[in-house]
Amino acid sequence: VDPSLGFGFDYDVINAEVLVKGLFVENGKLKLPHGAEYELLVLPPRPDIDLAVLQKVALLVQEGATVVGPKPVRASGYGDHVRRDRAVRELAQKLWGACDGVGVKEHPYGKGKIVWGKSLRELLAERGKGPDFSFHRNAADAMLDFIHRQAGDVDIYFVRNARRRWERGWATFRVSRKAPEL
Repeated sequence: VDPSLGFGFDYDVINAEVLVKGLFVENGKLKLPHGAEYELLVLPPRPDIDLAVLQKVALLVQEGATVVGPKPVRASGYGDHVRRDRAVRELAQKLWGACDGVGVKEHPYGKGKIVWGKSLRELLAERGKGPDFSFHRNAADAMLDFIHRQAGDVDIYFVRNARRRWERGWATFRVSRKAPEL
């Protein structure tokens, strides 16, 4: 994923099967059946893509998703590559339009859009999304990691200290109108 995202943001990696069979859009957010919710779908920086994956990406964007990544130019895999390459190019042209990642960095499609050439941190900031977790400390070399999940209306943060020592500081969580419990 984009290294410029920086500390305080988290992401999950999904495979093609989960993307094609499980991912859907609700209120502009990407969701999975078990409740996980995402702001963006980030495609890998590759020139090829599976045709079924690109078709699902088109459906997700049509329904309101924001998808980030370069325009694919050919199909991945073997067999009937001439037909599949042509289908990928045609669908990618509809989705990306004039978006080239340099002069044009966004292209609307349906209720959503394709973005190419903006950092993920910049894109999330435009959407009003700051870091999900931050830790302000005295020790500059503190190493904390976190995972954030939701269960109904409860936000659960698992914070892990990767150093074998106590850390002191202030933690900030991207939630409102809730009181933390340990």
